[in-house]
Amino acid sequence: MGNNNSINENHHSGTMVFEIFRTLKWIERIWKVFCFRFEYKYYKIDTNKYMIEWEEFERIFLDEFYVDNYLEKLDLNQWIIYNVFKKIFEYDNNKIRVYRVYLMFFPYCLHINGAEGMNFIDFLFEKIIYNLETEMSIQLVNVQPVEKEESDEEDVDDDYFGIYNKKLVKDNKDNDSQKSVNDISEDNLNEDYLSRPDLSKKNLNTSYKKEAQNIEFDYSKFNCKDMEKNLIRIFYDEFLNTTQLGYIRIISYELFKQIMYVYFYNNIVLFLRAFKDIINDIDLDSYEDEVFVEEIKVIQKNNKNIRLDLMTEEKINHFLDNSFNELFLIRNNLARTENVKFTFDDIYVYMKKNFYFYNCINLYETYISRSINDID
Repeated sequence: MGNNNSINENHHSGTMVFEIFRTLKWIERIWKVFCFRFEYKYYKIDTNKYMIEWEEFERIFLDEFYVDNYLEKLDLNQWIIYNVFKKIFEYDNNKIRVYRVYLMFFPYCLHINGAEGMNFIDFLFEKIIYNLETEMSIQLVNVQPVEKEESDEEDVDDDYFGIYNKKLVKDNKDNDSQKSVNDISEDNLNEDYLSRPDLSKKNLNTSYKKEAQNIEFDYSKFNCKDMEKNLIRIFYDEFLNTTQLGYIRIISYELFKQIMYVYFYNNIVLFLRAFKDIINDIDLDSYEDEVFVEEIKVIQKNNKNIRLDLMTEEKINHFLDNSFNELFLIRNNLARTENVKFTFDDIYVYMKKNFYFYNCINLYETYISRSINDID
């Protein structure tokens, strides 16, 4: 974590929050290992989860951050990172869906470019989809994790993570409880981190699935906020009706659009809103570090530069719709309809042609520029 706390008075506050999150790359350089370590810690006791509470998130990611107001020396970057995350959780009663944590990994990989960055994005999309599937399974029926039964039929629908080849938590509970997370190396990580149980739609009774398809979608099952309502609704329908093609994962154009909307809202709008709120709400009189206090005062003067007024649903959707033009112009085998199916190859092309999506600084600046031009 960098310790350069000098603030340029003309610094654009909207860009600043993402530049600060860039410093997180020094905590863990190997991002795939970083994600696996998250899973190892988070699912160590209960693998049957799809929500994460603030206390868990803080313990896993921010346990080495020192941000208390009584400290005589505070790191401005650490304070902002810690409190932005905390505020985002507060917006949702201190508990969010795990797939949104994977969405938040995008700001962590601002420095990753080229093939490494794209492989990481593929990895994140797999995790996002899988955690949504987990929630669907748990919400639709009370599924108990069980060992996979021997069968002559090859399972190709849902095993794109190879989860059937991993041991369930109960098999290794005693041994794993004694293992330190720090002992995990990149070489043995795939074997050692605790695997998720099989909660795929295979475990849903066929008659129950048919019944679920015929009932009206019930948001109350999912306790979702406005940002997520459409995503959950679309995924719910797709989860029940889409047949997968083995390891070639497919999602609908409609679903991918909604994932990208939630990604933008989660990683741009909420980060900016949280940054603005923590700077405005801080009680500077309670802080001992006078240098830190002066730095915050400079930021407060520039906080008005954050253009939350441009972050409307209409403008975000317009921005996303235009970004899909690049994909459809190149992948001429795709039709711009809700029924078209995307593979991860299509997502790769989309991200490659809209490179600013895997760098939140570029994404914010591109969005602001285009949105202002639309107004003019």
